[in-house]
Amino acid sequence: MSSNVFDNINRISTERKSYSESQFDYWNRSARIEVDVIRQMLEKWFSDYPKKEQNELRNRLRSDNDFQHYSAVFELFVHALLFKLDCKAIVHPHIGNGTNKFPDFLVESKGGIKFYLECVLVTDESREETAARARINAVYDALNKNLKYPNFFVGMEIKGRPNTPPNAKKIRSFLEKQLKGLNPDTIAETFNRGGFKALPHWPYEYDGWTIDFFPISKSVSKREDSNIRPLGMQFEEAHHIDSRTAIRDAIIKKAGSYGNFDLPYVIALNALCESVEKTDIEEALFGKENFSLNGSECKMIGRLPDGAWIGKFGPQYKRVSAVLLMYPFSMWKLSKTPICLCHNPWAKNKYISDLNCFPQIAPIGNKLEWVRGKSVGDVMGLSSLWPFNGKR
Repeated sequence: MSSNVFDNINRISTERKSYSESQFDYWNRSARIEVDVIRQMLEKWFSDYPKKEQNELRNRLRSDNDFQHYSAVFELFVHALLFKLDCKAIVHPHIGNGTNKFPDFLVESKGGIKFYLECVLVTDESREETAARARINAVYDALNKNLKYPNFFVGMEIKGRPNTPPNAKKIRSFLEKQLKGLNPDTIAETFNRGGFKALPHWPYEYDGWTIDFFPISKSVSKREDSNIRPLGMQFEEAHHIDSRTAIRDAIIKKAGSYGNFDLPYVIALNALCESVEKTDIEEALFGKENFSLNGSECKMIGRLPDGAWIGKFGPQYKRVSAVLLMYPFSMWKLSKTPICLCHNPWAKNKYISDLNCFPQIAPIGNKLEWVRGKSVGDVMGLSSLWPFNGKR
């Protein structure tokens, strides 16, 4: 078994990641400089990971299932973060409370304080939405590969999701019929006069999916270049995003996974959600904000008992000491990863160790206070422009 995560191959491709290509396959084949920086970082982290645990982690890192891959990358990152904080981490330790399950890490800080840590990946996309997006991505890749009208980009306004796999050949034939005979100079002039609304629009419907296609003329210097992907701008209809519930449910699920602990228990959570605001985090932990309307005045009067740490019967899941939340963690924006340590005020075992160097959120009096702290880039020693200029 190789001691490396990535293959030792000659890389020449600088093409962007295709829609349906797995993240690992893209990182493994790309010759782009910034991708090589990411590969080197992951290999360094992997070399610091306990040797007897590397085989299982390597298999997950190389998975063509992006969720499995991202989960493994996040776990590897958390181990590297602990290493940078001078903490020792035992992988998959025995708890000794009768359970046959093992948390990701038993951590000992440089000051001798021990705690358990579990890594979790969460997304606000349902399985059905994930499957639909995979069907869409397959169509996009087929169009980018086979649609041969190099004078135009094709824009799209998208509504809904396909319930079954669309026929990419039929969509391509539909577009070729519409694009045939169009003059790029005429389309460019039409756009300059009236914008997107003035362009020709070609609606296409399939099993719950509606696409409004429209042509966009390429600049003169890029015309007849068949190496440029034809799919251009994409506008998707607004849809309800519920990051709060996704984060809350992930915490609750992991809160009861291992029974009772005799040490602090921290959940490291990577929220791969489309949008996460501070309000989402507060409501996920402590309950949704409740408002009272008195005439024209709207005033917050408290919180609903629907948070991870407080429910209908009061404080709950007291075995969870804190959540180390990243929203989201990404190798592309590693140094700028939004991060906060969220303390559970009712925890049986309080967390008081090295992770407190990061920004924190905790109740102080009747308010939730956000306390400043170090960034991921500070702790990892990375430039704010990483991976485009490497390490400081």
